[in-house]
Amino acid sequence: RLPSPGTSGGLASVAVPHAPSTASSALPVPAPAAAASVAAGTTAVALRSEAFTELDPARAWRTEREALRALAARWGVPSGPGSPCTPQSDAEVQCHRASGSLALLRQLDRPAVLTLSAGAEARYAVVVALDERQATLLLPDGAVNVAPGALAGRWQGEFATLYRLPPGHPGAGPQAASAWDAWLPERLDQVGAGAAGRPVAERVAAFQIAHGLKPDGKVGPVTTMQLNRALGVDEPRLNAPR
Repeated sequence: RLPSPGTSGGLASVAVPHAPSTASSALPVPAPAAAASVAAGTTAVALRSEAFTELDPARAWRTEREALRALAARWGVPSGPGSPCTPQSDAEVQCHRASGSLALLRQLDRPAVLTLSAGAEARYAVVVALDERQATLLLPDGAVNVAPGALAGRWQGEFATLYRLPPGHPGAGPQAASAWDAWLPERLDQVGAGAAGRPVAERVAAFQIAHGLKPDGKVGPVTTMQLNRALGVDEPRLNAPR
């Protein structure tokens, strides 16, 4: 049996309903009405970021669901009354939760919901741009630029992000296992991972090493994200802070 998705590193992955990608390259900083539309799950807004050095968690979303809906809007995923990370294993757009560092977020190169500490409470923001000097966070009332040190004081590494199953992915249907056995080697051929004819787990590990991942030979969410980048799958990316 070939390695299947969602098994790498013991990190859970769940899914959101499919809708066409409408990734926006603009970094929003809404007027109040525009910010409300972002939170409500509409798609593109084009705004400028405020320049701040300190992060005020009181400005962030009070619930993860609201922040996830803003994240889903950047993917063009319809927002319903529930969380966009409600499990749905056959959806094209999947949700992945993990803990990591700013370096990992830069490596994954996709917007993510960050869990921030606000005293005894948790608040939530969407990181939409990131480099070594600053991060741009989308909040209900706009976007702010913060220094990594200011963010580190409020963020302990917990995040949630989305990724798209690559075209032709067998998903979780009744024929998924056999379809995956044929699908994965073809994708590895496309990205030049390992030598054709070698065991698939060995080729996956070679791909992981080349992309700075743990070489466990399993195609979990993070490996799928990096495979998407190599395959040129259309997904929202982190922008350069402005």
